[in-house]
Amino acid sequence: MGEWAKSGLVLLTSVSWLVAYWIFGDHKRWREYYATALFICMWDFISTILTFHYGLWRFERTMISPSHVQADFSIVFTHLLPMGMLIPARYPYKSGWWKQGWFLLFFLAVNSGLEAIFHAAHLISYYHGWNYAWSVALWGMMILAIRIHYTHPIWAWVFNIAMTAFIIWHFKIPIPSLT
Repeated sequence: MGEWAKSGLVLLTSVSWLVAYWIFGDHKRWREYYATALFICMWDFISTILTFHYGLWRFERTMISPSHVQADFSIVFTHLLPMGMLIPARYPYKSGWWKQGWFLLFFLAVNSGLEAIFHAAHLISYYHGWNYAWSVALWGMMILAIRIHYTHPIWAWVFNIAMTAFIIWHFKIPIPSLT
């Protein structure tokens, strides 16, 4: 895939998430969801800092995002922020567990599908034992964390700290690399 096509794919994905929020978001109550959106963005920034010198994945250069960090910032503001506000706004809280499960699986399928497309287009590479299956699991945990944070913020913190500790332990991320 050429540079123009890769950049177009990145731009299309970013614009699609912003349009999805514009169409399906609850604009009148955005303040209610803002803390949850910031929570998930913060965890992305934490993972970027923790893995800066020992990356588990890397966003490849495009004309739009010439570095991994710039690509990550773009994803935070055009993907995670809208998703962090869409999930709590549209979550079927009063429905049965099966409808809630399908709702979360929908977001997992969308994000996992995008990840597969980006990986096939060589826009993302995996390192140190990370692979597509781990990315799908991480997307699932992030989506679940968004859901938990909206109604039980403390439990979302506990969940994400445990998840982060497990990833650091399992992938042997050297903590001294933070200095």
